[in-house]
Amino acid sequence: MTTAHRYKLLILMVIVGVAGESAAQTVESRIRGMAVEVSKNLPMMVNAEVQATAVSASGKRIMFKYNVTKPKEQINTSRLKIEHYENSVHATCSNPGLVNLLKQGAEIIYQFYDSRNSLLFEMSLTQRNCAAN
Repeated sequence: MTTAHRYKLLILMVIVGVAGESAAQTVESRIRGMAVEVSKNLPMMVNAEVQATAVSASGKRIMFKYNVTKPKEQINTSRLKIEHYENSVHATCSNPGLVNLLKQGAEIIYQFYDSRNSLLFEMSLTQRNCAAN
């Protein structure tokens, strides 16, 4: 499975949470439900070097934690960030359910850590990312 396919799988798991919720529920409660559903499938290897390890929700934010299997000194952080950003924007912004949540103020946050659990970078997606895409 390619990295792009694994990102789509993670997004698909989030969509399960989106689709299963009623319109009457708040964005916050829908995001909490999504986090619960996604967490059932973690940890999951995204590719040979990156593992999705945790998901959490707070208010209108859902946060994904990824761990890279190498120490910071061996990671091309710029390449990793570009690759992840492009895959995430495409998978998120091509899904009407997620775009709808973003339009309601939701934010998707990604945190990447090295093998020593040191933060490499954090990025987020909002409605603006989809508008620019």
